[in-house]
Amino acid sequence: MTETKAAPSSGTPPYNRWSGKKDTTFESIALREEVGPMEVEVTDGLIKQYVFCQDAYKSWHFIASPFGGPIAHAALLANDLMTVYYTSYDRTTLAGLHTTNELFFHAPVPMGETVTITGRFTDKYVRRDNGYVVLEAEARDRQGNLLISHRHVEIMRIQAGSVIGRSSAPPPDDKIVPETNNPKPIDKAAAGIAPGTPIMSTTKALSQDQISVHAFVGEHERNLHNDIEAARKYGLENTIAQGL
Repeated sequence: MTETKAAPSSGTPPYNRWSGKKDTTFESIALREEVGPMEVEVTDGLIKQYVFCQDAYKSWHFIASPFGGPIAHAALLANDLMTVYYTSYDRTTLAGLHTTNELFFHAPVPMGETVTITGRFTDKYVRRDNGYVVLEAEARDRQGNLLISHRHVEIMRIQAGSVIGRSSAPPPDDKIVPETNNPKPIDKAAAGIAPGTPIMSTTKALSQDQISVHAFVGEHERNLHNDIEAARKYGLENTIAQGL
């Protein structure tokens, strides 16, 4: 979820905030096409939305942090980085499924900052009869300093029910099983931890409310994450959480 300044759009409410005109299909994606810019105001309200979605109530995001005042969660802008192409492409025609996300954090994002996000499509290819596109994006502060860089791969225009819950790749012949000499997991970072030391696992239960807020329900967007009818349209029995 984001609080983002409006961009020109030919859409009709409720899809007219920063939705472009181009049809969102594999064929229509143009390589090296620049998308954006999109401005995001990192407000107290935006941070609280993300806190609710992720069930992550650390004091750094409300009171103070080692960097001074409150800072946003590291991945708060991930949704915007992934969807910056909405500034050019119609978000109502999207039926994609993102498969890979890489995020690189260069500096913390303070509360009150206005971040500018830009991106570009760097590759597109067909694999197992699906069309994949690669988007690279970056977020910068008012002074132009790089805060986050991002790369993600997405299948454009797919029947989600045909792939959700299963692997589309053939099983590996030689599965790798890691070994460790440190069987006891740790729950806190510290200097001198040996490579291969396992990390304490965590378990979280997602609610539909959390999923919906993260999936733009506050902007009245209906998609397979926040609307049961949209999910069934794409062959799913129920809504699904975003990979992010």
